[in-house]
Amino acid sequence: TMYGTVKLLGVAALAAAAVAETEVVLAHYNEDLSWVSQYEREGVSFTVYSKAEDAVDVPEDARRLPNVGREAHTYLTHILQNYDHLAEWTVFSQAGAP
Repeated sequence: TMYGTVKLLGVAALAAAAVAETEVVLAHYNEDLSWVSQYEREGVSFTVYSKAEDAVDVPEDARRLPNVGREAHTYLTHILQNYDHLAEWTVFSQAGAP
């Protein structure tokens, strides 16, 4: 029936919404980032902003920033550069292991 189809579509939409898009923004200088792999999963992405001038273990896709303004500068930069397409949930953190 039409009611049953609408009900099933509603349940599917709720299930899809349960897997929220989450972006974790890390302010990196010289922290070990090996812990990140433990938290990678579907629906979660990591963006690393590095202010390190000569760090050895900076991911290739890290976004480089000048070493000014502490982590607040990193977070504000992310918000301003991504304002129109921020993730549904964004977590800001320093890059040390939790």
